[in-house]
Amino acid sequence: MYYEAGDFLETADNDTLKRIARIRELTREYYFSDYEIGIVTSKTREEFAHDFCRFEISHYFKTIICADDTQEHKPNAVPLLKYVELSKTDHRKVLYIGNSKYDSKCAENAGIDFALAVWGSHNKHIRADYFLEKHAGLLSAIIRGPA
Repeated sequence: MYYEAGDFLETADNDTLKRIARIRELTREYYFSDYEIGIVTSKTREEFAHDFCRFEISHYFKTIICADDTQEHKPNAVPLLKYVELSKTDHRKVLYIGNSKYDSKCAENAGIDFALAVWGSHNKHIRADYFLEKHAGLLSAIIRGPA
């Protein structure tokens, strides 16, 4: 199932279009960098296709874990550990970026560093190793190290 971005983009305001363009640009930059990017989401594959694929960036993500890929879900560690397994990545080299306490707890339970996407969080007081005020802060936060 694939949804064209056009339907959504025709009704989006200018600020939303700018954010989408910046996210596309950053995702492309990470894809062509030395970092592998993936997704761990609480959405089912169908929800993911409907909500995410319309932005036309899912091809940049090598490994995508959806709710239907595991029996247990966030805040349990299983979804992140499934990502580590399928991506064949050392869990010590994974940084999980999220915007909720469930994301934070999932990372903590998996023994994986967590970055709070402050721009998308309703709660700024969630435990995190990194605090990202803007999308663009990711690479500098990795280089700088945990807060």
